[in-house]
Amino acid sequence: MSAYEGDDTNAALALADFLRTRAQEAGLSAREIARAFQQRADREQARIAAGAARPTAPVGEMSFSKSHLDRLFKGGATLPSVRFLEVFLEITSAAVGLPPQSHQALRQEATELLTKARRIRARRSARPQSPPRPELPTTSPAIATLQAQLDLERAHRTGDRLRHELSEAQTLMATLLQIIDALRNIITELDLDLFRPPRSAERAAPQSLTERQRTEAATYKAAAEAEYGRVDHRRRVLELLWDQAQGNLRRLTVNADGEHLGPLPDLPPLPTQSSLSPSLHAEPALADIATALGRVQEYNDAEEQKIGELRRAVADNAPLAPDDELVILVAATRLSDPIARDAAVRTVLSSWAHHPRTRDTLLRLVHDDQSAIRNSVAWGLAAAWAGNPKARDAVAALAGDPEHHVRQTAAMGLAHGWAGDHAARDALAQLIQHENPDVKQTVMRALVQGWANDPVVRDCLVALSRDSAIPVRAVAAEFLAEGWTGEGVVHAALSSLCDDPAESIRWIAMQGLTRQGHTPATSPVPDNAILQAVELSSSYQELGTLPVAAVLRQGIDFHEGITVLAGANGTGKTVLLNALALSMDSKHSTRSIAQPSPWSKDLAKHLRITWNGRRKPYSCHYLSDRTVPVLDRYASGLKNWQAYLRSLSKSDGAPNRIVLIDDTFGFLDSMAEREIFDTLLELANQGFQLIVTSSRISWTAFSVARVIKIDQGIHRTVAFDPTKLPTGSPLSI
Repeated sequence: MSAYEGDDTNAALALADFLRTRAQEAGLSAREIARAFQQRADREQARIAAGAARPTAPVGEMSFSKSHLDRLFKGGATLPSVRFLEVFLEITSAAVGLPPQSHQALRQEATELLTKARRIRARRSARPQSPPRPELPTTSPAIATLQAQLDLERAHRTGDRLRHELSEAQTLMATLLQIIDALRNIITELDLDLFRPPRSAERAAPQSLTERQRTEAATYKAAAEAEYGRVDHRRRVLELLWDQAQGNLRRLTVNADGEHLGPLPDLPPLPTQSSLSPSLHAEPALADIATALGRVQEYNDAEEQKIGELRRAVADNAPLAPDDELVILVAATRLSDPIARDAAVRTVLSSWAHHPRTRDTLLRLVHDDQSAIRNSVAWGLAAAWAGNPKARDAVAALAGDPEHHVRQTAAMGLAHGWAGDHAARDALAQLIQHENPDVKQTVMRALVQGWANDPVVRDCLVALSRDSAIPVRAVAAEFLAEGWTGEGVVHAALSSLCDDPAESIRWIAMQGLTRQGHTPATSPVPDNAILQAVELSSSYQELGTLPVAAVLRQGIDFHEGITVLAGANGTGKTVLLNALALSMDSKHSTRSIAQPSPWSKDLAKHLRITWNGRRKPYSCHYLSDRTVPVLDRYASGLKNWQAYLRSLSKSDGAPNRIVLIDDTFGFLDSMAEREIFDTLLELANQGFQLIVTSSRISWTAFSVARVIKIDQGIHRTVAFDPTKLPTGSPLSI
């Protein structure tokens, strides 16, 4: 049982107390814990960038700033997630050196406290007098929520400013006390000199100077005391304003709407150095006292001007005009909370997309730090402001964004909103020099969609057909093969690509030349392949509109080593692979298909297969996740696959073997995909012919594999839809 059992209403505070205690036991401050979270987030992001699978609850998307942790320790933040608690306790337990059993007990205790707090909140939300609230990005409730968020952030910032002003006032008061004390000492010393009787006329002259200095010191002391009084009065006013600001903050926090707000934004820290002049802190000499007091007076005058502003900031707690939704939403796009900012942008686009203020807001948000917001900006400008030059330039800038989904939306948005526009075309054409291969591929697709048959686009494709990246050359080859029939520069580019080091590109180029009525210098069908080709009569219509049917009618030529049938789910890859397996003599099949579909059975009867007469297949292995046995239950899925594939060369000694692998490697990251490909290459070098289905086009990057796209859409960018705001990536909070 939790050590914090008690009144259920204190569940959230009990969780806060629990977390604060763990931090104290670990000897870690909120800043140190925030730094540990950030280090974990950086390591996690590095793994993802290296190709690792994205975790369900990434650390980088959690709220773990110092200010958020401070609020969490006081019970003022939103309830954390279970994953947040796990990471938090991993950090604190590691710092303390807790054994696993104690750490597990703390995890259980934290989970119980969180569950109780959530249960209390759920019961409170389920009360009849509190009707369910609609989601944030909808109409008027969203406006009210964003307005509450604005008021709450304004209250936080006003309080922060008042705290800073109070700190400055107290510093200045201390400085003035030092000056007054120093002047008091000076006056005392001068009085002692004046009390000594002069012994000669020569002594009388310095005494008159001492009297003048004493008069000046007394004047300066009175002036310093007056300035001290001004500062003290300002301090008392600031204290009253701070109390009022805290009252406003408490009222806004306990408001019912506050429960539905996202985490509060991180407020800027107080300045690390005082804005007072450093010379005011030095031990003052009488000769410099006038200058010092002059600076104090100027500073006091400026600070007293701020008092009026602060009074208005504390008193002006009325919400923005309720009928002016756009004003509220535009103001909310400046919030530091990314969730509220994203909700404001999406709501503006759903109701006010064509308003000039919306256009100006979107142009301002082009450089927002959240990719989801930049994605919405690209879509909004292209959908609502097509033809506008400023919008075009902003969308063109986003076409080079570091995030793939933003680039895709921006590039295709240019093709949608500014098709035929030479400035938009030229802006995209400049990006073919971009260092990122993904940017180049997106740019090519947008250029072809918006400026088909344009000579500038043709020249861009020809230039990119010589790019160092295989996927870039593959996309360029595809588009060149599909258009510009009869143009000599295109024919020359495709002919050159017939000698490309990458098998897939050679295949695309030869197919393109054939479709354009030319004969490739190299035959697309290797004589050494066991299974050379397969095709389907145009009269066979049982597959309906499945993309695999159209590809089969054109015919598929298999590579002697590795052939990848690439296509999205539902395009018929597995149907074809099953039909190939069923078409082979059953006595040669060592791993049969568990439950072939009726389509596969019927297709197998109508396929026209071309075999190599000199290499009769000795055995056929049909592999999928359901048919490959687990050789080592302690090994990963990747290691089991590698072990089984290598076992084929030992258990099956004949040279002519075909391996059919159904789409089983979709779970792999890029590094693991490279490992499994190397294993397949080992088999190919031993005489195996491998035919693999995949929903990932990344296989194109492997130069010795022939990738045949069953669905052309797998290598195309999703069309721009001006009626549907795209879903962005998760926000970084």
